[in-house]
Amino acid sequence: MHELHAAVSEAASWRLASQYLRIAQALPELLAELPRALHSAPTEHEQAEVAGLLASAFRSADAVAYKSGARDLSARLVELMRWAAGISGDTLLGAAAAYVRGETFFAARAHAPGLRAMQAAIDAAPAPSTPRTTAARGALHMRAAVLASRATNPDAATEHIGEARRLGDTVPEDVYGGTAFGPSSVRIHEVSLAVGLGGDHLQRALDVAREWRRRGSCPPSGAPASTSSWAALSSGPGCRMTRTSRRRSPGRSLRSTPGTPVGARGHRHAAPTQARRPGRPVELRRLVQRHLTR
Repeated sequence: MHELHAAVSEAASWRLASQYLRIAQALPELLAELPRALHSAPTEHEQAEVAGLLASAFRSADAVAYKSGARDLSARLVELMRWAAGISGDTLLGAAAAYVRGETFFAARAHAPGLRAMQAAIDAAPAPSTPRTTAARGALHMRAAVLASRATNPDAATEHIGEARRLGDTVPEDVYGGTAFGPSSVRIHEVSLAVGLGGDHLQRALDVAREWRRRGSCPPSGAPASTSSWAALSSGPGCRMTRTSRRRSPGRSLRSTPGTPVGARGHRHAAPTQARRPGRPVELRRLVQRHLTR
């Protein structure tokens, strides 16, 4: 069990660092092993524990599928994550699955239904009584805000990003349950939101960018690679990524040149076709299909 925990945690760290090639190389074996561990778990407690690991592994695999343009595979992986989260009985993992599910609405351009789904997930999320529960609810508000802006509902977008900002200011910037949240993450979403809404809202994007520049880091150096690249994309050429933000390992991306960051899903200025599309993760697809037909 220790080895499974370590492997799943490593895959999650690669996802946050946008190291998709490493995930694609390691996940097929892990996705084959975890279902076996789930079905052979001797107690309900151990089964729930493995289900939580499986949900996290499906999330990492989804990052590869979405990044490579395999939208149908991504949607299946999201549903499998939701299924595994349900078996785990972990309400925070359920909130994370709802957050990830938002990407399927971005891909389908079904922004209004996606907003309703996020609002339902917020209602079902645990009360923000600890840093982890606060981050879970705040992340859902961030995603709801972006969906609202795409649904041309600026009032809802402003309401959700305001609530995310309130929650974000009460916890330190960190990764909670696989999702980055805190003051920097919220500000990054504020920039994207303001750019998406346009008009009078653009001033907020400029204010956030100026604040970052005064601090000498654009975006803040504490933000993970996946969200840092989104901030630079949203803030435009005046916002330069720091050396820490730009640093990547050789396995960071499936693309031959930098493409759309995983955090920029649904961003109207993202251009996934700027770089050559890689081959789809065929082995991951086969494993998922095999799992679905069991």
